[in-house]
Amino acid sequence: MLKTWLTAIATKCATSGFGTVATDLFMHTMPATPTQATVVRAAPSAVIVGDPVRRPILEIVHRRRRDDMDNAVTFVGSLDSLFRDSWNNLDEDNLGRFVGLTEPGDFVLDDNNNVLFLLRYVFYTVGN
Repeated sequence: MLKTWLTAIATKCATSGFGTVATDLFMHTMPATPTQATVVRAAPSAVIVGDPVRRPILEIVHRRRRDDMDNAVTFVGSLDSLFRDSWNNLDEDNLGRFVGLTEPGDFVLDDNNNVLFLLRYVFYTVGN
């Protein structure tokens, strides 16, 4: 179930202009390159309550060079607006509401001095 859900989220990001799957938009694990990349994954603490209620937690991590901070903030803010507190019909089995758990401006620096933004959402849905 989570793989299908993450695929639907990655597709939504790609069709909304936030990257190309397997080029700079990835699922589960972020590769070392390219520097500017985004990964969608289920949080380690993702909760699946069971049918009919599901509450998985989505993490979206965006990495960019620190000297491109202005563009990174714009990108992450736009990406956040795609999901934050909105109803989404990802596919016929995933109609629900994303609720933001973090603020889009939160970031840390990685070991290579790149900026990492972490967006977290809980996705409330009731299955068919």
